[in-house]
Amino acid sequence: MREEAEYLQLALAMGLIDPGAVIDWADNMIAAVDNPPIQVIDVSLAASRPATDIMDLLQAVPGDGDPAAAAHRVLALFLQRFRAGRVSLERAVDMLWAYSNWAAVPEDERLQAANFTDALFCAQQGYYGTPNSVRAAVEAFLVEHAAGEAPA
Repeated sequence: MREEAEYLQLALAMGLIDPGAVIDWADNMIAAVDNPPIQVIDVSLAASRPATDIMDLLQAVPGDGDPAAAAHRVLALFLQRFRAGRVSLERAVDMLWAYSNWAAVPEDERLQAANFTDALFCAQQGYYGTPNSVRAAVEAFLVEHAAGEAPA
């Protein structure tokens, strides 16, 4: 449950899912277990709250899990949408900035994700690189780090 909450928190931070999907997950968890944690009930009741509040509530869900594995599953979902053309390069770079701030991953991975903002700016200003080279670098990053099954 903890790892799934981590996945949802990051996917919500990156804009890959909406708060309604998180509320649905919490409702399903409540229905599936005999004594759901109060933190999951709190998430279930947060439909009218801002996404940032829901993210904070997800952070409080107890249990064990691998936060890096959850982050890499989020990247798998992101990669699917990026390759399908459903995420513009500018939006992808913004999403990777959110990833760098929220994902519980090694520091070098976080920094690499954050650096795409500068890379795109420099390409757009004509300092170095091109938007196509940044797009290729974003896809290479996603391919390198994406793992596991990503729900559609």
